[in-house]
Amino acid sequence: MESHRLNLLILPSFVHGRLDCVELVHGQIVKTGFSAHIVVSTLFLHRFEGGGMLGDVGKGIEVHNYVTELNVESNVLVGTSLIDMYSKCGVNGPWNAMISGFSQGGCSKEALELFIQIYLNDVESDLYTYCNVFNAISALKCLQFGRQVNGMVVKSGHDSRVLSVNNAIINAYDKCGSLEDAKKVFKKMEERDVVSWTTLVTAYTQCSRGEEALSIFLQMRYEGFTPNQFTFACVLVWCASLFLLDYGRQVHGLVCKPRLDSEECIESVLIDMYAKCGDIIQAGKGYTHNALQLFRSMEQSGIKANVITILCVLFACSHGGMVEEGLHSFRLMEERYGVLPEMEHYACIVDLLGRVGRFDDAMEFINNMPIEPNDMFWQTMLCM
Repeated sequence: MESHRLNLLILPSFVHGRLDCVELVHGQIVKTGFSAHIVVSTLFLHRFEGGGMLGDVGKGIEVHNYVTELNVESNVLVGTSLIDMYSKCGVNGPWNAMISGFSQGGCSKEALELFIQIYLNDVESDLYTYCNVFNAISALKCLQFGRQVNGMVVKSGHDSRVLSVNNAIINAYDKCGSLEDAKKVFKKMEERDVVSWTTLVTAYTQCSRGEEALSIFLQMRYEGFTPNQFTFACVLVWCASLFLLDYGRQVHGLVCKPRLDSEECIESVLIDMYAKCGDIIQAGKGYTHNALQLFRSMEQSGIKANVITILCVLFACSHGGMVEEGLHSFRLMEERYGVLPEMEHYACIVDLLGRVGRFDDAMEFINNMPIEPNDMFWQTMLCM
């Protein structure tokens, strides 16, 4: 049966109060497997408003489940009807689960549309609602809407007392590129945790304000907070970009205390930091087996290698004496992976050749390099 004909069948019964007929048609649709039109779903939901004209909220929940199966829950008409039904029945609707589901499923726009519907229907949001909404705002990078929702949070009284909400707000401002807004929220927080500090460190890092990020990291430790692997990773990235080898070594020592140096994200940034700071020997220590094992697993899984992955492989080959495998990986960088070699990759190949006494090949390689060796490169060569 065509959807518009079904609508014509239901509508007269709905308008004239023949709710038993509406319910009968609904049952027939479920039995026959008919994919109901959005308008039909909306009518079903309206039928249960005001506590349900037949006094059966359970039937309304059944219709909600049916609407979910039809995958029309995100439609504006249907969503509004869901909100009307639950709010007029005095039932706390599953808004948080719906918004969270949209957000985690990559439907951030739909999550915010549902939140707007809830707001327009005077349904009060709680801290879980706000956390899910700010996650969606982070994904869409809609700064102005984030500021408006932040104002709603302040008005609700959650602004300085609820840790999870504040962390979500800081993260949203970070993703939207508004460092000043993130900083203001952080300063007003009555309570902070490692997530709060890490989010702020990340925000400064992503805005290319590494010195301030390092300063916040020091303040974090001074106030007694223990950094996690993500905090350390951010700091090490900036040690690499600012060529702070001594400070990077100190952070490496801090990473080893809680045994976080085996974390994948830490291993890669440690190698990158030592390589960029010219300590190619330290970069290769202890990572040969892990780097090659990880690289082979990635290839088998179809994951494309990036600039850091290949650097790890070259280090592993250099310190494992696998010259041909290292040269082969270098040649495949651009051809197979689309990665342009950087100074660290060239330095690694020279180190690879030098370790096995192929100095003539190393000098020929240097002479044929398409980029001019820098101070870091020659410093690396002196360490061979």
